[in-house]
Amino acid sequence: MPTVSIVVESKFGNTAKVAEAIAKSLMDSGFGEVKVSRISEADAGSSAQADVILIGSPNHVGGPTRTVKKFMKAMSKSDLSGKSMAFFDTYIGKDIGKAVRKMESDMASRNSRVRIVSPGLSLRVKSMKGPLDEGEIDKADEFVRALSAKIKNP
Repeated sequence: MPTVSIVVESKFGNTAKVAEAIAKSLMDSGFGEVKVSRISEADAGSSAQADVILIGSPNHVGGPTRTVKKFMKAMSKSDLSGKSMAFFDTYIGKDIGKAVRKMESDMASRNSRVRIVSPGLSLRVKSMKGPLDEGEIDKADEFVRALSAKIKNP
């Protein structure tokens, strides 16, 4: 099975909870090695070695955080041929998917070899500090099912 690297930025822990839920769902689905790293501890080159790369960010002023943008820029310089990527975010109010769409667009424009395999996941939090809205975390399983189908049947 493919190896998975999940890299996440999470100030208040909400986006990290999403990363952990995705990781658990991937392992339950039979994926082999699944590694979750905080972006402050992650290395773009090492993360790019995984078969599947997932990046998560809280929505910060309508997009991913500066740290996530910087990480993606560094990662886009790696050989991403044959790699599968997907993105997720957490948001407040009506900003659903804003950070996800910007991450997808940014990575696709920086590295034409990358394969974005699944529409991003965007989960709502009640306030900046959280918690996630009721039932939102359950969407991680749906995201993994869609992701798995695309990876297994490109």
